[in-house]
Amino acid sequence: MRLLLLAPEIAPPWTEGRKRFVIDLANALKRQQHEVTLLVSGDPTAAMPADVDAIVLPAHGRISRLLGPGRNLPRVAARMLPDCVINFPYGTFSGLHHWPSRGYMRWIDRLCVRIGVPCLTVLYSIDQHTRPGSLAGWARNLVTGPLPHWRGPSVPLGRDVSHWPQRLQPAGTGRSLLFLAGMWQPTRERFDHVLDVRGLRVLLRAGEKLAEQGVTLKVAAPLFADAQCRQWLNAHPDNTWPEHTMSLADTVEVPAVFHAADVFVFPYAEDITQFTPTSVVESMLAGTPVVMSDLPFLRQLGPTKIARRFAPDDALALADEVLKVLDTPGLAVQQSAIAKAHAHQAWDIDTSAKALLAVASELAAQQRT
Repeated sequence: MRLLLLAPEIAPPWTEGRKRFVIDLANALKRQQHEVTLLVSGDPTAAMPADVDAIVLPAHGRISRLLGPGRNLPRVAARMLPDCVINFPYGTFSGLHHWPSRGYMRWIDRLCVRIGVPCLTVLYSIDQHTRPGSLAGWARNLVTGPLPHWRGPSVPLGRDVSHWPQRLQPAGTGRSLLFLAGMWQPTRERFDHVLDVRGLRVLLRAGEKLAEQGVTLKVAAPLFADAQCRQWLNAHPDNTWPEHTMSLADTVEVPAVFHAADVFVFPYAEDITQFTPTSVVESMLAGTPVVMSDLPFLRQLGPTKIARRFAPDDALALADEVLKVLDTPGLAVQQSAIAKAHAHQAWDIDTSAKALLAVASELAAQQRT
């Protein structure tokens, strides 16, 4: 098939899950012998980590970042003649984003009707205030990740690890924790999002108890390339990690950053309708035990044994679960093995590509009849 993948803001840093999924999916579809073109907004001078044809439109602000690919869709489709357009919108549909996000989906959907090409709208995530049924009227062919009670098509939101090196050391040999977030904009709003939604605040509050037991923490997010963001974190009143027990990083290499950690902590602070955290999947695939919040959307990731869970926003409970893993090497090895096997089965990118292709093929066949 000829597939045109359309997505706003696929650009460095490559730390956000939606970006990684689009890139990995494009590569997987090409490996399966399909003709794939990416039509995205971003930085045309940056190297695109995708082995497919890519049209990268410059994004000088929010408007051009969102609208650029759609404006060029008719021209690109006329040249390429795709069998299907696969659209990847953003995943926030409430608050200030209520109408722009829905309007964007409808605009792309209607453009495809006008040019006579079937369109799939793939939702990488759906915020906690939105249900997929409420979005179905804005795009004819909506695809989500696996969701309970959703009767439309779904695909697993996988990750490509075919090129990853094997972990050299066994899990549970040290006492280092890892926290990751993909946010790159160095603003107070993004910093607060990392604290209060991604859950870094509760991990900061657990620092005193964990550091007493010889535990260290690495916090990595692109926004910490900014000196002001680093200062906000180091001086934050909730930060109980003693000096020299917490380190900051902006860019990190995957899977090396997971291989160097003994536990990955995912302390997400609030439930969300649909979200498959790329970092959790990567940690499992890398063989690093996961300790995460006990939230409904995270329970959907798999059986209890794939991760240790703690009550959201409970710093003492978080510390207790981390110490159980660190102080019981056999538990860490067992958990990482179970999680790794589950992750390979549930989130293989080739499985994602085949599932999406099946939906696209059926839609294209219906268009021809």
